[in-house]
Amino acid sequence: MATTPQPNEQILGGHSHHQENRTTHEHPLLSARVIGQGTRCVVMLPGWFGDHSVYQPMFPYLDTEAFTYVFVDFRGYGQSRGIAGSYTTNEMVADVVNLMDSLGWQRFDVVGHSMGGKIAQIIAARHSERVRSAVGLTPVPASGLDVEQQVWRIFEQAVEDDTCRHSLIDFSTHHRLPRRWVSDTVQQSRAACAPPVFEAYLRSWALEDCSIETYGCTVPLLLLIGQHDPAQTLPMMDNTCLKWFVNVEMELLEGCGHYPMQEIPLYLAGAIERFLRKQTN
Repeated sequence: MATTPQPNEQILGGHSHHQENRTTHEHPLLSARVIGQGTRCVVMLPGWFGDHSVYQPMFPYLDTEAFTYVFVDFRGYGQSRGIAGSYTTNEMVADVVNLMDSLGWQRFDVVGHSMGGKIAQIIAARHSERVRSAVGLTPVPASGLDVEQQVWRIFEQAVEDDTCRHSLIDFSTHHRLPRRWVSDTVQQSRAACAPPVFEAYLRSWALEDCSIETYGCTVPLLLLIGQHDPAQTLPMMDNTCLKWFVNVEMELLEGCGHYPMQEIPLYLAGAIERFLRKQTN
């Protein structure tokens, strides 16, 4: 869902730039919405079901004087829809780091939701000298998805079947939210990304196990887990991210499921920025 930039925002890439002008060392640059003029860069990564606009409810409440937020569209999504690729974990990581290089940010914080949370963990592990801190919003662990075959088939069918997309989104918020919101989220996911791209990303974030790279990572990591998220739970984090990262803390977000940026945007903005302000390394 496209939104109009405000005075302290700019859109990088997308329809406003020719692709040949959006390359660094022949590597295409992702489209991004940049909000703020702060001295700390925070790169925001979306999940499987949408582009950067999933974060839109938070936009008015971010501290744009202290932080510069870079909201990314991965290849094939949103304003980066025209950028083809292999849609793998390695490609997502490389694309984000390349974007930071192009914007001149040697140091940055990284925040990721769900699929993007997995990418945030891997970026922190591979580029620990550059990442000040990382935040996982109801994140997929770096090991990927561990579900029964019956559930996996629903994920696969969701590539083409909106009923399955509806079921997954409704389940991930514990059947608590209005049907209109669930339906809108399904339609936004359909508009954000073509089915073949959607399927390729599913196999990347769900099946690629990158957890060994995170073992012993010292980058400060905050895990924000939804009280009503039946999948990304506290016990799951105990058995994954909390074992791998050395400097990790976790907070249970009351009153939300898998989409805190949509369900509790004001509190989420505050929780993220409280954590960021503590990181002075």
